[in-house]
Amino acid sequence: MIAWNFNPYSIALLLTGTISFVLAVMLFLRWRNRECLLLGFAMLCISEWSFFLGLESAVEVQELKILFTQLSYFGVVNCLPFVLIFVLHYFDNRIKLKLLSKFSLWIIPVLVFFLVITNNSHHLIWSAFITPPDAAYQTLVYLRGPLYWLHVSYSYVIVVGIMVILWNKYRQSRFAIYRNQALIVFLAFLPPIFCNFLYLLRLPGIKYLDLTPFGFFYTGVLLFIGLSKFSLLEIAPVARELLFDDLLDGILVIDDSKRLVDINKAGRSFLQYPDDNWMGVSISEGVVNIPGLLEKLNPKKAFSYEATLEDSQTIEIDGRAIQADGNRFAGWMITLRDISFRKELQRYEIERRQFAEALRDVSLAINSSLNLTEVLERILSSVFQLFPCNMANIALIEDGIAHVEVFHGYISQEEQEWVRTATFKVEDIYNLKMMRDTGKPMFIADTRKVDYFLNPNVFSYMGAPIKVKNKVIGFLNLDSDKTNSFQSEEECDRLKAFADLAGIAIDNARLYQKMAENAIMDSLTGINNRRNLLSIAEKEFERSRRYNTPISIIMLDLDNFKLINDTRGHQAGDMVLADVGKTLSTFIRKIDTAGRYGGDEFCIILPGTGLDDARAAAIRLLDEFHRVKAPKVNKIDHLQASMGVACKNENTETLEELLAKADQALYKAKNLGRNRVETA
Repeated sequence: MIAWNFNPYSIALLLTGTISFVLAVMLFLRWRNRECLLLGFAMLCISEWSFFLGLESAVEVQELKILFTQLSYFGVVNCLPFVLIFVLHYFDNRIKLKLLSKFSLWIIPVLVFFLVITNNSHHLIWSAFITPPDAAYQTLVYLRGPLYWLHVSYSYVIVVGIMVILWNKYRQSRFAIYRNQALIVFLAFLPPIFCNFLYLLRLPGIKYLDLTPFGFFYTGVLLFIGLSKFSLLEIAPVARELLFDDLLDGILVIDDSKRLVDINKAGRSFLQYPDDNWMGVSISEGVVNIPGLLEKLNPKKAFSYEATLEDSQTIEIDGRAIQADGNRFAGWMITLRDISFRKELQRYEIERRQFAEALRDVSLAINSSLNLTEVLERILSSVFQLFPCNMANIALIEDGIAHVEVFHGYISQEEQEWVRTATFKVEDIYNLKMMRDTGKPMFIADTRKVDYFLNPNVFSYMGAPIKVKNKVIGFLNLDSDKTNSFQSEEECDRLKAFADLAGIAIDNARLYQKMAENAIMDSLTGINNRRNLLSIAEKEFERSRRYNTPISIIMLDLDNFKLINDTRGHQAGDMVLADVGKTLSTFIRKIDTAGRYGGDEFCIILPGTGLDDARAAAIRLLDEFHRVKAPKVNKIDHLQASMGVACKNENTETLEELLAKADQALYKAKNLGRNRVETA
């Protein structure tokens, strides 16, 4: 039968253990909160410590006293590591313990508990057990061994760390509820520390009793008050850092007198002088550097607007009214959100859409119009709207010389006249030469910083080469009278897209022009074909009849052409025809028209020319033929031709009659020996 003596000391210990156990259960019921679980385990360890220490005081058998003391050490060594982790998680989010670090906190406690259980083998924790005559309730006194102080030292290191964290949190917290929470936990751990210190000193007044569990009785009471009254473990002090100080958005709290009463870290950047303490100062004194804020505070209601700061930073300002007890207006909570990146994305999206629409419009223009000037004007108009330029032009290259084809934005008459007539040798203009050689666009953010840009009225330049079949045939040039108007390769790429469209338009126009020329020009001789020749002749003949002016026709046929084909081949004959076309092109006047009438027969229309002048022109042309080398046949190595000349008179009613008369004169020249000129 075990003898028990439940004295006041043991009863107090058992009561403390009960309170600690109830508190642990309350904490475990809030298991979703990690901090509750940590503190719950700590209180469970304290409960276990108090229970077994109470049983140790009540039992009268020494072996059981030692056993209960050994078992109580499980709670003794484990409670403080749980408390330390709880305080770190709950009150200081700056220190992040990894899982391995947390487990390392139990190295010494596990070692000490093992030494306590096995003390009978080595006596390193307790060297002996005695009951002094003056000990209350026949308390068993444990004489301390060499390793007893290992756990004491380790425990007080943890205790000092806990107290420092709690005291710093109490001093640094701005809100009363957070200060009260830190103070409650701080004060909750003072009694057991004080009681344990008295026990370590073994003062005669406490009769060798360990009062530490009684200290934890007060710990439990204070924590219970914290849970019920001050929302302990419901509102964490670190919430201010997590939900206020560490927010990326700036937060300002302004009272109903428009005084700044609180501000988070991000919000301090919006202060006029961020390093100064502006708490309690009126906003009207220029506390914050936010345009329009003071005016928005006049009505006592919520507001939202955007503002652009001096550094081009765009912020969104949301003001929410703060209501005190009884719905009384107490001030504003203002959120300052940097939306510069979002605005930049919006601007980029708008520019991208405008760019796509402009490209589409230009593409439609290219596909719907073969008028090159019209399409190039459309390109310049689109470029002028998309890019920050004052002037724009498209210059094309001919024989290494660039001349402006179309331009936009040159305001003064002098500028326009200069642009219309200006020519540039590409080799001498560095930026044009570089684009021609590399085939890539370029920009100059500040032309004053380069020594090769010659136009003093242009401060920023961007250009892109215009290519047709990978050959640079021109340039799309943008000029600005402001520096840094063009600053990115992305802008160059966009301009290049328009330059590529210009290249397509030019290529299409040239192709169309070539097709049109093929329709009216003889491909072998390079002069008008029969159909276009007769069309022009008809118009000139009608004009001659309407205004009663003379018009003459020269019909010519090459002599010995068939013999050249037969003896030297058709390739030689084609070369002769090509030489005839070149000779006629250089010989005739601008108002005259020459064309291939058929085979080796040619015709020249001479508006405003009488018979004598036409005959003289034919003689000169024959002399010109004699200077043109031809394959040698019948000892003749130059061109020879028979020519007939006819002029409209009062009896000539139609073009056909005039052509017939010239044809008769031609046959007359052939019949009279060829290589001569005859008239009708």
